[in-house]
Amino acid sequence: MKNIYIIPYGLFNEAKKQLFTEIKALVERTHQNKTIELPKRELPIKPHQQIGYMGLHSFIRKSELLKRNDAHLVLVILTYDINGDPNRTNFVYGYSKVGSMVALVSLARITTKILALNNVRHEMGHAKGLNHCETTRGCLMEEYSERRGYNLRDHNVDYCMRCKNILNEMKNNYKKSGG
Repeated sequence: MKNIYIIPYGLFNEAKKQLFTEIKALVERTHQNKTIELPKRELPIKPHQQIGYMGLHSFIRKSELLKRNDAHLVLVILTYDINGDPNRTNFVYGYSKVGSMVALVSLARITTKILALNNVRHEMGHAKGLNHCETTRGCLMEEYSERRGYNLRDHNVDYCMRCKNILNEMKNNYKKSGG
């Protein structure tokens, strides 16, 4: 069975350490894979600076290289702010290339356990191959947009039945392939 690597990046105060512990516990509860925490790392940027759009793609590529033969997924938890908008007009809670098996979540603007856990589950959904869900309002994979005037990830939400079925099919195919 392959492992899930969790990598903390940044400066973790007590509140962020608690969120990190909750995230690690969620991953261990919801995945049969062994969870391995790699040593904490820091980036050569100041804590108040954002990791920009191009930096995110570079960061994903470097994190993909961390995937070893025994890695199923790499989850990077950052305390740095990240910006997924090429026009630098917004921030994002997390970022993943669909199907990359690498998920990044920033705790920079996250202060609640529910928001942290929902964003980890959302980004891990992308990493495993799910796109944003447009079929069901209230699905965890629904795209967050301040323009829409709501953020379902602030509430206790789950994947819709369609997304659950896709994830189960992917999981079954993964097991059949020897993963």
